[in-house]
Amino acid sequence: MYSVLCALFSVLCFQDDTIRSLEQRMAANPTEALALLRQAALSPEEQPREWKRLATLACDLQERRLAQLGEDQVADLANTYAKDLADRPAAERVQKNWLRMRLEALGAGEGQTRLHYARLTLRWLGDQETAKRLCREVFQATDPSAAAQMLKKENPTATEVRQLLGPPQDRARQILYRRHLEQWVYHTPPLRIEFDCASGQEPQILTVQTLSSKKP
Repeated sequence: MYSVLCALFSVLCFQDDTIRSLEQRMAANPTEALALLRQAALSPEEQPREWKRLATLACDLQERRLAQLGEDQVADLANTYAKDLADRPAAERVQKNWLRMRLEALGAGEGQTRLHYARLTLRWLGDQETAKRLCREVFQATDPSAAAQMLKKENPTATEVRQLLGPPQDRARQILYRRHLEQWVYHTPPLRIEFDCASGQEPQILTVQTLSSKKP
């Protein structure tokens, strides 16, 4: 019995030392706190209370340094808040604040980045009005051909194109074997966007072209 108690005491002491060491490493590297937590030999199933406490600590450390985080880190932070800690308002808060800080820091010529943040605004927050505004800013401040290439490079889905630019003024379809090509024509901005629509898959952008006038 004594030997069993000694073994149990040793295990508990080892776990305490491991947790203290983890807390120290997270405090020393706050922007990597969640990554450090996941690397640790700590199971959320076996130690749910301790893991949740450490996850909350890691999220707090990273949120305090939100401006220093990259896009993937913010996505991971929001996912941890929403799924692991069941705190969706906190998840939306970090996404919204990070996007706001990044947009405020953008220069006038960073159209590609602005388009990317417009997509994130849709994906993360479902905020179509802000996403449309960001997209309009790109087309108003950039050469039309360059803006069209930026849109193609960003490669939004057909659903996102509709959310960013609104419904097209004209549409045409060409039926092919097990797929079809679809053209969307916009008058403002004057664009023709062609999609490859394979059966059962999200339509993919093939080309984005500017039009010489507001009418095709």
